[in-house]
Amino acid sequence: MKPYQSLLTTLVILQVVSVFLLGAMAFLNYQGQTEVSQLRNDLVSFQEAWKQQADMPMKERLAALESRLGMRDPKADQTSAALQEQMAETSALQERFNELRNLPAPLPDGQRPPGMSANIPAPSSPPTAAELPSPPPSPLAGLSPAEQAMAKLPVIAKISHYEPEWEFYTINKGMLDGVSPNQEFAVRRPDSYELLANVKVTSSQPEDAIVQVVRGTTKPGTAKPGIGDVLIDISKLQ
Repeated sequence: MKPYQSLLTTLVILQVVSVFLLGAMAFLNYQGQTEVSQLRNDLVSFQEAWKQQADMPMKERLAALESRLGMRDPKADQTSAALQEQMAETSALQERFNELRNLPAPLPDGQRPPGMSANIPAPSSPPTAAELPSPPPSPLAGLSPAEQAMAKLPVIAKISHYEPEWEFYTINKGMLDGVSPNQEFAVRRPDSYELLANVKVTSSQPEDAIVQVVRGTTKPGTAKPGIGDVLIDISKLQ
C-alpha cells in the first residue's frame, strides 16, 4: 500500500502545482491584456493630440511646446504684442502715404479742375506783401533813444504809501524780492518815461521797504513822486 500512497501523494501535488501554474498564467494573461489596452488608449490619445497640434498654426504650436517644456519667456507676449502694434502702425502709414501719392497735382493759378463750372470762381492767389495790412505802430514809436531804453527797463517796485509828515514812501517790495538798504532807484510815472526823482532805500522788511527822495535829484517844476509811481534801476543803462 505504501507505494500506491506515495504515488497518490505525488499526483495530488502535481495537480496542485498544475492548478497554481494555470492560475498564474491566467493572471499574467489578464495583466498583459490590461497593459496592451492601456498602451492602445495612450496611442489613441497621442494621435488625437498630434492631430490637434497639426491643425494649430506654427506660432501657437511653438508657444504650446515652450509652455509645456518650461521655456516660455514671460516677456515674449509683451514683445510680440508690441511688434504687432508697430506693424499695424507701419501698415496704416503706408496706406496714408499711398492715398497722398494718388492725390491730383495742384493746378496752375487761374486754371479750373476738370468738371468745375465756369460760374464758380477759381481760387485766388495769396496776397502779396504790398497788399497785406501794415502792422500796428510800435508803442515806443516817437520816443527818444533814451526814453526807449528806459521803457525796456523792468519795474522794480511800486509806491504804495506816502507819509508827508516825515517825507518817506513805502514800496510794495522788500528783502524777499532783493530790495536791501542803501539801494538807489529812479522814479517815473507808470504811463510816462520822464524821470521824477531818485529814491534811496532806508530800511527793508520781508515784503516792503521804506525809501526817501535823494536831495538834488528832483527837477525844478517837476511833480513829486506819488502813490502808484514805479521804481526802475537806471544803473543798468550805464
